[in-house]
Amino acid sequence: MKEFFVFKESGTFSDTIECLGLADILQKIFNKIDMINTHEILIEDKGGYFQITSDVDIREIEINKCEFFDFIPYIAKNKKDYNENRDYNPIDYEREKEIRGIKYKNRNDENVHPVRPDYDIIRMFANMEGYRKSFCNARAFKEHFSLLLTSILDFYSHFEANRSDLINIITSNLKSKNISVVKISSLQDINPDKGKGANQPKANGIIPKGQSAFWLSQLIRFTGAWVCFISRYFDKDIKTYALVPKLISTQYLSNIYQKVKPLVRKTESIKMDISLIHLTLIELIKYDANFKDKWNFGTPSDKILGLQLAYYKNLGQRPAVTNIGFIGLPKFVKFNSKEEGLKWIELWKEHKQIIGNINEGNSSNISMLQNYRQFLSASDFNSFFDFQFSYASLIINAKNNPSYKNNKFINEFKLKNMEVLMATNARYVEITRNSGFISIAAAIRNSTIIPIIHKEKKDVIFGLNQKIKIASRSKDALLTEITEFIQKYNEIIMLKDYHDLKHKKYVTTEDIQEFCRLLDETDSPKLVAGMLVAYGYAKEPSKENQKDNNIKGDNNE
Repeated sequence: MKEFFVFKESGTFSDTIECLGLADILQKIFNKIDMINTHEILIEDKGGYFQITSDVDIREIEINKCEFFDFIPYIAKNKKDYNENRDYNPIDYEREKEIRGIKYKNRNDENVHPVRPDYDIIRMFANMEGYRKSFCNARAFKEHFSLLLTSILDFYSHFEANRSDLINIITSNLKSKNISVVKISSLQDINPDKGKGANQPKANGIIPKGQSAFWLSQLIRFTGAWVCFISRYFDKDIKTYALVPKLISTQYLSNIYQKVKPLVRKTESIKMDISLIHLTLIELIKYDANFKDKWNFGTPSDKILGLQLAYYKNLGQRPAVTNIGFIGLPKFVKFNSKEEGLKWIELWKEHKQIIGNINEGNSSNISMLQNYRQFLSASDFNSFFDFQFSYASLIINAKNNPSYKNNKFINEFKLKNMEVLMATNARYVEITRNSGFISIAAAIRNSTIIPIIHKEKKDVIFGLNQKIKIASRSKDALLTEITEFIQKYNEIIMLKDYHDLKHKKYVTTEDIQEFCRLLDETDSPKLVAGMLVAYGYAKEPSKENQKDNNIKGDNNE
């Protein structure tokens, strides 16, 4: 057998962890039966199902020789969970909890024992009876391990077979060997669309009861959680993510997961979504097999589709699922050389830092962050420009009020990185090469960011970004707003002597004519307006930045 199929029954990360759990079990089988060679296991999203393909057949004779291994680790919650006769090493939950508490109190002390990267999973499953039952179900096959492996491989290798028939065959085989397994409920932690009382066909009592699930599928889902779950608390609420494969080997996916997970820091909910996309993008590019050799990467979303998530609201004794979602990786990231790849890494690191410094606790920033998340997840540049309209105000307010907490960390996007982003669309490139657009964007910068940096606040045109946004409803309105701004700029601001000679440059009649031509050729004045603000409120190229940074008190870098 070389091909295996996991059908998407829920559309949640329940399907994903079942797929990755099966792939992990296959990898462990290979590790047991062939300790010399490394075998590749490829995972591919086929739409309605995942297909897992190994590079060699798994033969029955090898299965029969495979030594027993635990699919999931046992988590000991208290002393009663320890057994002197055990032949496995349990995870001591109370000990790990203590280590985590000490580290939290001494988080800046590098000498303190680090917290396990998988502590979030340990905490999730420590109090879950269904998890312990699944561990014991696998252990029930210790003397008949080949039967368990054969049951798994048969169950997932038949593409068109009726699942109920396969379950009946497995159940019959268990009875013939006098093997008893315990029923497992559809626990919402690994089945977010289920849970107690969810999706019942009709009311059948006042006491909520969990739905029963196939014990083997649940065992495999628990296995998959250890290789793709990232779970974080938000006050008392919980948010759990799972990396969703598109076309990737298990080893490559494991490398990305192992690199990303330790880098995830506690933050607010929307920023956590965004941060995970940033981290995944950076590690995908950085650790791609072709990064140093072929440089034929394609897009990150060709390998990892994104992250599925579930939000659990604390309601007292047991949290309830209040949201099930998906955040995708952008489809516009492409590179064919080392230089291009490094530019993307620099860009996403910058974006991660900028977004990380925005206060999500401020309600006025929530929609701005939602726009940025939509930009990443849906490759929606309109949302990015909506974000830029709002972020421009945040930049000016922060630099104009340096006494406010964290304002010194609110910085502009670098112009060179903005150019990398805009280069992904031929139409955007045409706009940025228009001489009128270039001159007007520079005039915006010289009327907003530059005067504040040089402590000439009286020369700042406040609210220019919002005026441009409002005017973007039509070409005529936008042109009127821009020409009025340029008239003021040419008469007053251009003459200021706080910048270099480049600043002392009129926006000419020819520039306005070129901008008019640009507007005539576009179907979207909002696009042009958004790009003007994005470029106008961005950092200037490094040569000019170096001059600006020599000025005392400049936080531009």
